[in-house]
Amino acid sequence: MLSSKSNYTTGWRPCPITSRLISQFPAAKVEFLSFPGISYRHPELYCQHLLSQVLGGGVSSRLFQRIREEKGLAYSVYSSGSSYSDTGLLSIYASTRPANLAEVWRLAKDIVQEMAQKGLSEGELHRAKEQLKGSIFLGLESSGSRMSRLGRLEISLGRHVPLEEVLAKIEAVTVEKMKENAAAWLDWRQSSLTVLGPLQGLEDRAFLYADRSEEEMA
Repeated sequence: MLSSKSNYTTGWRPCPITSRLISQFPAAKVEFLSFPGISYRHPELYCQHLLSQVLGGGVSSRLFQRIREEKGLAYSVYSSGSSYSDTGLLSIYASTRPANLAEVWRLAKDIVQEMAQKGLSEGELHRAKEQLKGSIFLGLESSGSRMSRLGRLEISLGRHVPLEEVLAKIEAVTVEKMKENAAAWLDWRQSSLTVLGPLQGLEDRAFLYADRSEEEMA
């Protein structure tokens, strides 16, 4: 196992993160790349949801199109966001063969840094908003899912959040705000990496730590 350690600050409290490579798994390489996210109390919560949607939230996302459709390097690749009471996590997942890991890593890094530096287009934001709203509506089709939503909101926020309020917050997100937050949230220096799989075929692992300082590798 290889590991390196660094710290990041979420805006709520500093948390330790590690990058590690674990060999006790079968043939496929599974890569998890994570960045510090935000709390579910954060005013930019839906901006993070939309960022994840554009980055890797479906078949039209940048990760899916570039890594799977154009290059055929991974069967499964996506991003997701998790938010908790005081912090959060924005993660990228990819499942690929050991021989493809370096290329998947390079492409994921390019996609992330491109979004951090240039943001996204009006068209991408519009599609992400429609997809997010659609998933919210689909999630309210059964009485069980409605009750689960009410319970989560009461426990986490102490109040019911009307659907109209949620939709208004989604619509209020702008391209400019997305670019500003992408630059802050997708800071490569604060990334955390875990790779699961056999070490065979991965003799050269230097690319995994190319941007790490000596202090972070300690």
